Amino acid sequence: MTVTYLGIDLTASPKRASGVAMLSSELEVLHTGTLRADADLLSLVAGAQPVAVGIDCPLGLPLGWDCLDLECSCGQCDGPKEDRRRRCEVELAARRIPCYWTTRRSIIREMVYRGMELRYHLEKRGFRVLEVYPYGTKFRLWGRAIPPKTRPEGLAWLRDRLAGLLPSLGPRAETLTHDEADALLAAYTSWLHAGGHTETLGVAEEGQIVLPVGAEGPPA
Repeated sequence: MTVTYLGIDLTASPKRASGVAMLSSELEVLHTGTLRADADLLSLVAGAQPVAVGIDCPLGLPLGWDCLDLECSCGQCDGPKEDRRRRCEVELAARRIPCYWTTRRSIIREMVYRGMELRYHLEKRGFRVLEVYPYGTKFRLWGRAIPPKTRPEGLAWLRDRLAGLLPSLGPRAETLTHDEADALLAAYTSWLHAGGHTETLGVAEEGQIVLPVGAEGPPA
């Protein structure tokens, strides 16, 4: 059976497709595409039986919180309602890597809830789930000069670098969407983690972010 590493660039809702990608242990690109429903994402993972699933989404809440509601009424959140910071995101900022903070003012609140639910179901089935951050992976692999992926020149830049990182992409590199590209980076970060080429930021109780530690290209 092929050893695989899976990446998901998660969206806030099934109304918009999430990017998915799968790599082999030899960094062969086995699959890129998109899926909408959580059931389809779970089915993809179940069929692939990956070593790890890298999800581009916060997968935990600040310590002591049980929700991200501005007017919290769940009765489970500990302490004051002002914004806190997850330690992994504080550590990202200390490394000069920007991110969306997971706070009650977050614009990605629904995506966070979806990611946490997906993580729960995957871990319940015995899968290793990693919170990854493709922008941070790009930063570690290729430096700070990262053009926006939503612009044509930024997507061309990303496709070119992925083609160099993953030669088995071949002509498919020219048709990758930015969601598929980020899913590939999520899968690649999971592959690096299995080989001991990452650092883990934060504390388990809040969710930890996995980042590469090496330079451009697969480790020797």
